Amino acid sequence: MNLFRPVPWLRGAAPAVAALPALLAACHGYEPAPLDSAAIFAAETARRGSAADPSLPEPNPAPAGIDLAQADAWLREHSPIVRLARAHAATAAARAREDEPWPDPELQIGPQLAFGDDVAAGRASPFASLALRIPLGERLAAASDLDRARAEVQRIDALLTLREQQLALRADWVALLAARSRAGLADETAELAARAHAFAERLVDAGGFGAADAATTALEATLRAGEALDARTELGAAECAVAQRTGVDGSRFARVQGELPTPPAFDVAAERLQELAALHTPALLRARGAYALAERSLRLEVAKQVPDLELSPSFSDEPGEDKNVFALGIGLRLPLFDGNRKAIREAEAARDEARIAYETAVATTLAELARATRALHDARARRSATEVALLPTALRAVELARRAVQAGEGNVLLLLESERALARAKRTLLDAGVDELEAWLALERTLCIPLLELGARAPDAIEPPPLDPKTHDEVLRAAHGTPEDHR
Repeated sequence: MNLFRPVPWLRGAAPAVAALPALLAACHGYEPAPLDSAAIFAAETARRGSAADPSLPEPNPAPAGIDLAQADAWLREHSPIVRLARAHAATAAARAREDEPWPDPELQIGPQLAFGDDVAAGRASPFASLALRIPLGERLAAASDLDRARAEVQRIDALLTLREQQLALRADWVALLAARSRAGLADETAELAARAHAFAERLVDAGGFGAADAATTALEATLRAGEALDARTELGAAECAVAQRTGVDGSRFARVQGELPTPPAFDVAAERLQELAALHTPALLRARGAYALAERSLRLEVAKQVPDLELSPSFSDEPGEDKNVFALGIGLRLPLFDGNRKAIREAEAARDEARIAYETAVATTLAELARATRALHDARARRSATEVALLPTALRAVELARRAVQAGEGNVLLLLESERALARAKRTLLDAGVDELEAWLALERTLCIPLLELGARAPDAIEPPPLDPKTHDEVLRAAHGTPEDHR
């Protein structure tokens, strides 16, 4: 039994209905990508490589060793932290590349049934309706703007992560050079102690030295040899730290170029430090990005108050009659009870929270700058005092003791003690210089800009994200005042 009487408009809609399978086929399909742990382990092992592996894409270390520039290049390519930050940025960029779409139309096709005594024929008739939602406000534009802002914030975060890792690599590199210097100094001290013990043994054989004194020199030589082994262990840990930072095998850093740099002699004014911190400190830049996102999120929630215009055309056949009916429904949601007020209040509070977070980051940065500059001043004073007074005195004492022993007027134990004091003075001077370098490196990490000359590529510069509606200087003045306010 044919329940549906053919109507012209239904026959005209047949191609559209037939095209539905093609539209569904055009949707994006799902392609699974299983996580193969064994393959990933193999790929990461090959990525890390070994300095003795000739199949590596990178050249093996030169006879002189690896320099910081090569380590920086490896960090840019292999660092897991940098790669993960880039992946986060790529995910945000993928969403931002697509503008916020219009709502999909809704098509309904089906039968309508008629009941009653007046219905003689055609109790079932077809109908079709189409629902369209037309955005009237700025909701779509605000949503797209928020996605683009998130992508930009993630891009900046990836650059900041790279800069932070580069500066951390500089600190690790200085620690590696310091560990190498300490290991060399420990080896030199152990060798001097071994020579002193050998000399004491010869004196014992010649009858000019007691066995107990010779045992003391043997104990000293054993202690110094143990300290040399400890220094080598510290050197190995420093090599592993650099390798972990760069994402390559630690054997590549068995030989490195360069010496510990000389700490700069200049000072940076407090006002200039604040200017540099405002432009480069990662915590401030991330807080500014969070504030920009909060501002755009509030704009989106406000735009959601404007309702969409809903158009609902429908076509149907009147049951029992030879006529077609066209209807056009126009709908508009009235924001009387909801009006998205709850979401707007929450977005406003989130923006206030982001502002307070930025002000807190400013306060923390200023405190870190004060602490870093104080530590730098103290480390510089300690190194200067050690270099001027301690080391020359120790050198003079060793020279006098050595001359006395050579002339037969001195005690070998006194010479041994003098050499031990000289080794301690050299270690103290080395540690004082490293402390000053570490103070500079701490200031570098706070400002996120290089200050020491280490012969590597400087971290990439970036443009700070916008801060709406106040500028950074206004927030800085509101939180801490200007330098003139503190005079």
